[in-house]
Amino acid sequence: MAAQPEEAAQTAGLKHPRLVDKNTTATEMKRNQGSDELPCRSNCAPWKECFYEKVQQRSLNLQEKKVKMIQAQKANEEKVKKREPCDWLCKEWFSDEKESLDTRTYLLDKLLPTLIPGVEKLLMQVERKKMLVPDKEPTKFDPITFLGEYLMRHNPQYDISTKPGPYLRGMKMVTEELKTEMADTAPERLARMKAEAKTKRKEREQVENMKSEQKEMRKEALAIQFKEWTVDISGRIPVALIQSALRSFLDVIASAPMDAREAIYDRKLEIVDTLEKKVNVDEFTEYVHSYTETFSNDMFQEILKHLRQCALDFQKAIRCDMWRQMFTDLFLDCDYGKDAPVAEAVKETAAKKESFLSLHSGQFGQQTSSETRLQDEDLQDQGKGPAYSDGQDSQTEAGQEFELPWSGDLLTSDLSFKYSSYGERIPEEWICENTRFADLRPIMADIENRCTSRVRSAFDENCLNLPQFVQLMETFVGQDISLPTVKSLIEFIKGEYKQTEESKIEQLEKVCHTSRLAQRKLLLEALFEKWDMNASGFLDLKEVDAVLSTFKEGMEKEALRKAKSRFSSRYPQSCRVEKLSPKAFQTFLELVASEFTGDEDEVIDNLVEFLTTSVERSWMECLQSLTRRKWLHNIQQAAETSGASMEPVYKAVFKALSQDAEAHGDNKKISAYIALLEENQLSPERGQILLHYVACTADDAPYVLNQILYKDMKGVSFAAVEEGKPIHVPRVQLHGNIHFWNCDRPVEERRGSLLVLPLQDAHWRVFGILGLDTLRDQREKTIFLTHEISFCQGVSLAFSKAYHHVCTLENVLQMALTALDWLYPRVPSIHTVITYLVEPGKDQTCDYALRKMITTDNTGQKEIHTAAVLFLRKENLLRDYLFKCIDTSEVVRTSVCGEYHIAVPLRDLSRQALGLFDISIGHHQKLPPHEHKDLQKMLKTAQAACCEILKIPSEETKATYVLEAEYMNLRHAGILFHRFMLQDLRECVQKLNAESFAEIKSFEEPPALVHNIVKAVLLLFNPKWKGSEKIESWSQCMLNLDDNLIQEIYCFDPTASSVQVQGELLLDCIGGVPRAEVWKQGSVPAEYLYNWVHTCLSLMEMTKSLQNKKAPAFTSKV
Repeated sequence: MAAQPEEAAQTAGLKHPRLVDKNTTATEMKRNQGSDELPCRSNCAPWKECFYEKVQQRSLNLQEKKVKMIQAQKANEEKVKKREPCDWLCKEWFSDEKESLDTRTYLLDKLLPTLIPGVEKLLMQVERKKMLVPDKEPTKFDPITFLGEYLMRHNPQYDISTKPGPYLRGMKMVTEELKTEMADTAPERLARMKAEAKTKRKEREQVENMKSEQKEMRKEALAIQFKEWTVDISGRIPVALIQSALRSFLDVIASAPMDAREAIYDRKLEIVDTLEKKVNVDEFTEYVHSYTETFSNDMFQEILKHLRQCALDFQKAIRCDMWRQMFTDLFLDCDYGKDAPVAEAVKETAAKKESFLSLHSGQFGQQTSSETRLQDEDLQDQGKGPAYSDGQDSQTEAGQEFELPWSGDLLTSDLSFKYSSYGERIPEEWICENTRFADLRPIMADIENRCTSRVRSAFDENCLNLPQFVQLMETFVGQDISLPTVKSLIEFIKGEYKQTEESKIEQLEKVCHTSRLAQRKLLLEALFEKWDMNASGFLDLKEVDAVLSTFKEGMEKEALRKAKSRFSSRYPQSCRVEKLSPKAFQTFLELVASEFTGDEDEVIDNLVEFLTTSVERSWMECLQSLTRRKWLHNIQQAAETSGASMEPVYKAVFKALSQDAEAHGDNKKISAYIALLEENQLSPERGQILLHYVACTADDAPYVLNQILYKDMKGVSFAAVEEGKPIHVPRVQLHGNIHFWNCDRPVEERRGSLLVLPLQDAHWRVFGILGLDTLRDQREKTIFLTHEISFCQGVSLAFSKAYHHVCTLENVLQMALTALDWLYPRVPSIHTVITYLVEPGKDQTCDYALRKMITTDNTGQKEIHTAAVLFLRKENLLRDYLFKCIDTSEVVRTSVCGEYHIAVPLRDLSRQALGLFDISIGHHQKLPPHEHKDLQKMLKTAQAACCEILKIPSEETKATYVLEAEYMNLRHAGILFHRFMLQDLRECVQKLNAESFAEIKSFEEPPALVHNIVKAVLLLFNPKWKGSEKIESWSQCMLNLDDNLIQEIYCFDPTASSVQVQGELLLDCIGGVPRAEVWKQGSVPAEYLYNWVHTCLSLMEMTKSLQNKKAPAFTSKV
């Protein structure tokens, strides 16, 4: 079919003329005449539009006619070839002789195309004249003359060539082929390019065919793999599940290089936060193939294996979801106070549960009812955790669980969002409909919006909320138990659980009390913010006291005096500086209310109402206060989401100061900087302390960053440090004691205001300064006003909280590293340990995230993740055990991708999880007994050290010092871990007596290991005994195993300066001895002494390294 005009134009490369616009001027038309393109149609007159349309149509018609003519010519040539095939006798011109190639090519190209037809004509003429007949009379015909005349008449330059014959057509083809063999000629290069293109095309087609076959094979494999997934009633599975499986594959190939892991998928994995979006088998194959199309065969087989394991894990998740729904119904049936009575029932019916467990020993093994409690104060782990069955359930019982198809939803996936912190949540109706405190209503709503998510539950060994109870039951029954057994357990608990009316009333009262405390806290916090108009972060104690003294016309002054006396003993530092933080303000009002007569809640409400009416705030002042608090909240949020880094905090501080100077400071141009106090070890003669400038605004970085300010230098910064109060210099050019870091600034431009604020911790101790100046602003009036100074004080307090929060996280991570160093030589069965920290969501409706901080492999090698590696709940459906651990603050055991995991929470002072250890023990369901014991000891010690670290920045607690190194201000997270380990061993050793050593003394020749342990203990107290009979002779060693040795061990401080023992002496005795070998001896005293010596050795080495190390840069002065 002939091509359409438009198609023909596109085929021949014809460009559509660009028509001229109607408004084009004559000058523009002349300018366009030299261009290749015609003027634009829109710039022409109407007659020109018509003209160009006709020209365009005529051009397209001519092009179409030319295309048809060429096609007809090619068709005729094909017909001739079929009717008169080429004469291939001309192939005789082919030869392997390279020397004659040029000659043959010349003859075939220039001479023979004209000579051969002439010779043919000559032969025909000879035959017609019968000149070859014998006895023929000679004629005047001259062949040479005939041939010459023919050649002259058919000169190729003038003659129109006639129709070539078969031989000529073949010769032409041979000529073209010979030309391609001539080196360094255009035909040869063209032929070579065509050959290469043809080869590449074949290779490409072959590769495409292989890819197509591979694609089909992979899609078939994925379609087969889809059948292993548990689908809903419509035969579909959630996309979020596939995303979670693909994302977890990155952890499976963690050994691959980082760049290969980042480029493992062709496109970024999307986030699907709902289970409603689902795919069928065809959509599944296309979806997964789009991510894995570039995988190698080995990698594709790995992901198939991973998807198969994920399908099995999801099948278990569906079964567990069914159980969790049953456990939820059980809790709601038993719970009358919306609290957690079932935990009490678990303890009260222990004996009855033992009888149930004995009936189902095949399902629960040898676990007793006391083991249902996963965690107590000692952070019990897997030994008191889930009971994995031996797989003895019958196939019939197992098959009964999936007779009904899956509904397509995980019904208990949002338990923590619905039921965590029940009673602590404040109803919105209470905030919106509380008419008594109408002025505080907007502030309370803003505080609630700033609060973090309440998904996490605090751990309480005596009480469980719904998510904790469900997790407890799930861990108790394990993963391989049958559904009928679970139903029997539920019926057993329902039948055995009893609750009295008094208990019901007590639980209801407890919930009401918890709710009242939460409402009171919110109310008092809102009152504090109403008083603190400029967001300074504190209130003046004298001002609050003066207003309270007028309550009830001054009739309660005596009660107020008693409350102040009690408050001063509880917060002595706040009374000294006469400042009230939000927590201290709340405590102060509660103490005042406790001294008044009447119901405490009613008294507090009256106090709040009185104090609210005592201050008047305009609408603009309230709006300004809300804006400033949002900026302060951003500073704290930056610290909580920084991953233990100070850089985001510095940026948030400077951003808050700049925003306030622009919005509420008459658009001032400010410079800001932060300096921290450090011990002066470089030049002690210039002062005991110095100020190290660690951060500043970008424009001042070349002059201020990393500078050192000594006490003998000019400046008012040290005055602010010593007085603990802000110093404002309205005009620096008139002060005379100002140190200018930018020496390049001319003297006449050194004008402006300076504000220096002390950075104070929770106990109002100064650890640095925050400085602001307006030297970059050359306006006349750049003085900091009172409300600006107050807000800057609020920024300094917000930075202080953020700084100590980051320092606390750093100490927790350092403690975790020390704990893992202690653990790995003792528990070699552990495969990997990943340490996570919890990061809050952006608001109370957002879920938290888990940041991966430390990964430790089976060799003990650690990878500290500096880049953010965040785990979100909606992205990790198949690793939800991590979030269950954080939600419930309980130990969770499960199997993921064929490996058994123990998730152990690390709790804060409120007993909520702030992080967790994800411990993988590979394919082992349980650890050996001695390894399990050491793991439990490590977790217990790590939790105790973590709580001690968290107490340091608290305003209500003080640090506890036990070792001399801590008194010497060498407080270190690693020291804390070993200090608690030492304290625990002291208590264990103190319980020993002479009878405990009887077994060891009974040896005439004890095992060499036991003898070496005793030698190490004695050398620690008496290093001079090395090589003497007192330790080399067992009979002499036995004499020292008495109560005096126990007392010396209990009082020994390995960090004391009086200890001069060389660590090599101890290592010669117990160095390189595996922990398992000590356990095999079966001697409890030997085991205690072995651990005690190793702990002392670790503390000695750590103290020595800290003494030789330079004082850390960003350490607050305490």
